[in-house]
Amino acid sequence: DFQQLPYQRIFVMLFLELNGHESVLETINFQILTAYFHTLHILRPAKSPGFAYAWLELVSHRLFLGRMLGLTPQQKGWMMYAQLLCDLFKYLAPFLRNAELAKPVTVLYKGTLRVLLVLLHVFSCNFLCVFTHYGFCDVIPP
Repeated sequence: DFQQLPYQRIFVMLFLELNGHESVLETINFQILTAYFHTLHILRPAKSPGFAYAWLELVSHRLFLGRMLGLTPQQKGWMMYAQLLCDLFKYLAPFLRNAELAKPVTVLYKGTLRVLLVLLHVFSCNFLCVFTHYGFCDVIPP
């Protein structure tokens, strides 16, 4: 039985420390976000299903979400965040095709819907409108 909570805590604390307001860290902020993205992409639910809940919480963390979609210049983080959402949709796709979700998958699905609602509310539909046509529709089952 895999205990995901300690690892989630490590990732959150590491991200918070690396996104402090120190001038040294500000210069490498985008590189930190890129490294964090690659780590989350490697740990995506399809590759590590036992870490799926913690992964969703990390991807939807308010600071990570804000840095990826709001603070990066020229929307550089948008493509990376869209890839993380596609990773989540691809994992959920086989379960959604069956239309009968087990309780653990239902919890993950509801969490996904909440993330999408936050994106819709906070980022005024810009992010979702751009990427719905460029990839989300391809990975979400009918």
